Parts: sequence; C-alpha cells; structure tokens
Amino acid sequence: MVLFLAQLYQALPHYKPKETIEFPAVLGDLVTKNIELTNPSNNPISYHVELESSHPLDFFKDEDTIRIPPKESINYPVRFQSRISAPVDARLIFTNVKEGNVQAAAMVFKLVSNVHSRNSIAEIKAETKLY
Repeated sequence: MVLFLAQLYQALPHYKPKETIEFPAVLGDLVTKNIELTNPSNNPISYHVELESSHPLDFFKDEDTIRIPPKESINYPVRFQSRISAPVDARLIFTNVKEGNVQAAAMVFKLVSNVHSRNSIAEIKAETKLY
C-alpha cells in the first residue's frame, strides 16, 4: 500500500496542466496551434496522445501516438473549430509509451477557446412602405 501511494505521489503532479493554450478565433473559423515537444535524452521517446473535452466536435488532434527521436524536437498540431461563442476547454494528455528502459513523464496541456467576434453570413437590405 505504501509503495502504491509513493507511486501516486510521484506521478500525479505531472497530470496538472503545464500550460494553458488559448485559441483566439472568429466564430466559424478553424485555428491551428503547434505544441513543440523536445526530447533531450539519447533515446527515442514515444507518447500516447489523448484529448479530453466536454465538446468533442471543437478540438481535433492528428495522431494517437507520436515518436520523438533523440535530441530532436517535433511540432504537434492541435486544431480548434469554433462552433459556438461560449468558452470551450479541453485537456491534451501525452502519456509515455514504454520502450525499453526509457521512462518519460506525462504532459498535460489545457486548451481554451476565445471566440471574440463573428462574421455575418449575409446582409439583407429591404425597403418597404410603412403604414
């Protein structure tokens, strides 16, 4: 039991979001942001990517697993499609896929929408007599 609690004590702080990524957009637009992930070790690191959202149609990820070569960086794209003007948030979670003796910490990013305006679809002008 003590060993289990020690494991939780070491692992759970990594599931607190490292950073909040804001997606400013006009209603109906598609916004893409890249998250740069760096591997400082001499071994490749693989991550399983999970997207948790209360609105699953707003945020999109490209791949379910990624592999970062040793001493290199990659950009992981995340897309946001603004459907509603209310703020929407999600969590992007990178968990380690164990390969050999390489153990990497989990990374969590909070994704937040910021729809600041909207474009009209059409403008209709009408003239009529007023009685």
